[in-house]
Amino acid sequence: MKRLDSAGLAMITKHEGVRLKAYQDSGKVWTIGYGHTAGVVKGMRITQPQAIRLLQQDVERFETCVMENVRPELTQGQYNAVVSYAFNRGCGGLQRSSLLDLINARRFGDAARAWLTSAVTVKGKTLRGLVSRRKAEVAMFETTGTSAVVGSSRAVASWMFGGALKAAVGRV
Repeated sequence: MKRLDSAGLAMITKHEGVRLKAYQDSGKVWTIGYGHTAGVVKGMRITQPQAIRLLQQDVERFETCVMENVRPELTQGQYNAVVSYAFNRGCGGLQRSSLLDLINARRFGDAARAWLTSAVTVKGKTLRGLVSRRKAEVAMFETTGTSAVVGSSRAVASWMFGGALKAAVGRV
C-alpha cells in the first residue's frame, strides 16, 4: 500500500499553511489547522498538536479516496500529487474531475496539461495560490520519485517519526 511521503506531505502543508483559529477560506468554508474543514465553526481554536492530528486524519482519508478511485499503479510523485489535489478539492472533487478520467485512462501527459487549469478559480476568480499549487502538483506528478522536497514543517517531522515527535511537537 502506497503512502504519502515526506515530500507529498510537505507540499500539502506548504500550500495549506496552518492556522490555529478558525477562518473562512476563499470559498467561505470554515477551516482550521492545515486545511481541515469537518466540524469547524466560527471562533474555534486548536493547538499545534491538534492541528497535526487533524492533518494526519485528513491525509489518511484522502489516501483512501485515491486508492479507491485511481486504477493504474502510480509512481510516488504521481501518488503524492493526486493526494494533494484530493486534499484540496475533496474526494468528490477528485471523483468528478477530468483529471481522474485521464489518469485512469493512463493518459498521464494529458492529465498533467489539464491539471494546470483544473480547479484554479473560486467564484469565477482565478486565485494565484491555486495556480501555484497546481504547478507544484504537476511538477511532482511528472517526477519519477519525489526528489524535490517542497519545504518542511513540524508536521512533516511529526508525520515521518510518528508518535515520538507528536508528544514533543513544541520542541521539533
